[in-house]
Amino acid sequence: MSNGFTCDGCGACCRTKLVDVYEVDVLREPQIGTRMQPLREPGWDGEVGYLNCLTNRACPFLDGENRCDIYPTRPVVCVLFEAGSDDCQEARRVFGIPPLEPDSSAAMFAD
Repeated sequence: MSNGFTCDGCGACCRTKLVDVYEVDVLREPQIGTRMQPLREPGWDGEVGYLNCLTNRACPFLDGENRCDIYPTRPVVCVLFEAGSDDCQEARRVFGIPPLEPDSSAAMFAD
């Protein structure tokens, strides 16, 4: 189900967060385990570490064109990140990128 926005690939979300990494993420994509910061003790919910993707850095899997090198097997947190969400718009603001606008085709189907 769409929220009316389509990601434009700006990459801001990949440069502004600590991305929680869960055991399932490492099982799906073993490279994550080699680049994450491990937690001292795994979390009760299966969290085992995080990727440091803060403002002055970038996700270690983000290429020079703001594309994810592990897109098909990216962490669950990344899969669930919604284009146009408050977090998306805030990440864009931090990098001076204009807000993401709703898809014009989505507006045709709005009630």
